[in-house]
Amino acid sequence: MKLRFVWHILRKDARKLWWMITLTLALLARLVHFDSLRAFATPGSEEGWLNILLPLAWSFLIALAVMEDPVESDTPFWMTVPCKWPSLLAAKAAFCCIVIHVPYLIASALILDARGFPPSEYLTVLLSRQLVLLVLTSGSIALAAVVRDVTQFMAVAILLATAVAGTSMAWNRDSAEVSHIRHVLVFTIVMLPAFWIAIAQYARRSTSESRLVGIAAVVIAAAIWWSPRERFYGIEAIAYPAPASAGSLAVHLADNAEPPAGLRGSKLPLKFGMASVAIPIVVSGLRENARAHLFETGAGLIDAAGNGYPAEQTFGGQAIDPCCRNQVPFWQILSIDPAVYARIGNVPVTLEGKLLVDYYHPANPANTRYGSTTAIAGLGRCSADVPVRDSPSDENLHVECESPNPLPAIEVKLADLMGDRGWSRSMGGSGRFMSYPVGVWLSPVSRQETYFRLIDEEHYTPLGGAWSVPREIVRSVRISIVPEFPEGIALVDVKLPGIRLNQFTVKP
Repeated sequence: MKLRFVWHILRKDARKLWWMITLTLALLARLVHFDSLRAFATPGSEEGWLNILLPLAWSFLIALAVMEDPVESDTPFWMTVPCKWPSLLAAKAAFCCIVIHVPYLIASALILDARGFPPSEYLTVLLSRQLVLLVLTSGSIALAAVVRDVTQFMAVAILLATAVAGTSMAWNRDSAEVSHIRHVLVFTIVMLPAFWIAIAQYARRSTSESRLVGIAAVVIAAAIWWSPRERFYGIEAIAYPAPASAGSLAVHLADNAEPPAGLRGSKLPLKFGMASVAIPIVVSGLRENARAHLFETGAGLIDAAGNGYPAEQTFGGQAIDPCCRNQVPFWQILSIDPAVYARIGNVPVTLEGKLLVDYYHPANPANTRYGSTTAIAGLGRCSADVPVRDSPSDENLHVECESPNPLPAIEVKLADLMGDRGWSRSMGGSGRFMSYPVGVWLSPVSRQETYFRLIDEEHYTPLGGAWSVPREIVRSVRISIVPEFPEGIALVDVKLPGIRLNQFTVKP
């Protein structure tokens, strides 16, 4: 590799593509403006679309740079001059670094500084953002190296961007651990083949082989990206093992438990036309100072002959809350095909499956108040305000926390200092579907928020006021932020024999 050729190619690309470089810098500056001044965890529509448009613009810029010295053509010009392929590939990589990675690094530092986080204290965060961006730039170079023109490149890029935008418009229900595993797998599967394709194309122009590798990588990455979160629970338990002090857990059937009224009617998650049963289950062996969120990872019903029967399951009632204590059952709700229920409803069957136990360590509460922003050690900054709305009936107390580091699960508790009333809600519990992308993967700041609806004191009732706060006391209410730092995860085997389903039938 000759640095003289690298410098010459780099200058040539920058001179010819100055207009596109300027456009990407303008879009990046606009994104910095929105992210620095954002008042909510959910971005506005323009910022949401910028997180799709700016990566597309970067990809287009990379494609134009690669096409200046095309790889996939009948007679590449650069092969006729004394310029070896390492020099050309190094020039394209340097171009991406100078016009994309360095500006994004500066932009991320500016956003952190504007939000009150000194960039020098979060160098690890800034470097990790560069690794995420490397997935985009390496993939763009690889794609540009196997297509014949920019039109083909943009057709594929827009297709992939549409798939990403579709997922970012929905409310993400993955846990932080599942999201991390999903991202690491997808990034690895995209980035490593991208490096191989770029080198293979510039070194020997093996286009057919490179295209097959690229298609396989995209298919595998898409399968991982769209897979249900339950598929990652086994990896999650290995990557984040439960602490040694967690003890031994056991799951057994509760005795003489009657389904509460809350499991009936519209509160019961039934499928139309399916038979439903609610099986009372107790988890024993939990630490007193630990919380566990339990999730279903698959269940099956097995009769005495060893025949298996499918049963769609979901937790109801108390199982949605942080985990039950030994004496309190939670209800495993199964939806079963009527024909299957008619066959096994009156015979002993065994319920088999697994439960994922997610351990958290509740930290000491940190208090904040309406209209203030409070720095919380080990967490970040939290604030509370009442956004201006067109109608008083739409007013909400908005509580938000932000940090350059990933935020743990957070519980927000409100206390009426003049009375004995209290309210509680989890951060992120107010998520909703938006008509535009809400993914902000370019932001170096993690944010979570929740809302408490404000109503007049005269209309407040304790029964219907779980998340409604009288607006007359909102300025004096004490707001406690309770982080729940993750400690580890365990998969617990469930095997409950001798169950007669007709004893636990629940009618809507």
